[in-house]
Amino acid sequence: MVGGGDDADWYSFSIGEPGFSSNRLNLALKGDAGVYARVYSAGNFSNPVANVVAYNSHSNPLANTNLGLAPGNYFVKVGAVNPNSKANYNLDLSATPIADNAGHTKETALVINNLQPLNTSGQSFSFTDYVGHGDIADNYTFKTSAKTTLTIKFERLGTGNVDKARIHHQLSKIDGLAPQSLFWKNSAGASISAGIDALAQPTYELSGELEPGTYMLNLKSYFADGDNSYRVTLSTSP
Repeated sequence: MVGGGDDADWYSFSIGEPGFSSNRLNLALKGDAGVYARVYSAGNFSNPVANVVAYNSHSNPLANTNLGLAPGNYFVKVGAVNPNSKANYNLDLSATPIADNAGHTKETALVINNLQPLNTSGQSFSFTDYVGHGDIADNYTFKTSAKTTLTIKFERLGTGNVDKARIHHQLSKIDGLAPQSLFWKNSAGASISAGIDALAQPTYELSGELEPGTYMLNLKSYFADGDNSYRVTLSTSP
């Protein structure tokens, strides 16, 4: 119970385990009067990483959030919307590890097709992963041994903060010491960058012809506090 002289209740928890770079926090809150729950990262109590409000009779009878969090220590503050009125509440917390299948660096990138060339027409490779809190970037590498027409389809998944759900992607040729940005032609014949500033659409496709070589696809959250689950599919055609 909070309110009526009891300013707030505080809870602490830690998340994170080996092999997982981040966790998805599930928080559900309900009360017999208006209550709120704010989640803070340890050491930063001025900017909550999540804020949910629940009411017993109108807009939010049961409030919840599903948030990607980096491993670490966190606190939850529960209080009454009207501090002068008492409110009974139920708070449920659970966390699910988010596996990091594609590494942050060139050296730890996920190798597609065991680096066997992607030159056979009709090949398709699909991967589902996450970038955001605790997982700053995902990298994929692949090889071509002849000219190859490649289509890359991006699909944004999940129900995170839509305002923060933007993914930057960059396709580079990495045969040399420094990655080389690629440019393809769009349907109107105009040159477009294979590295686009942000993927704001739920789905997006790039398609173009690759010269023989080794390539790296880099995906990262456009916002430092973004929360993005996605699917990326690479397919070849004549």
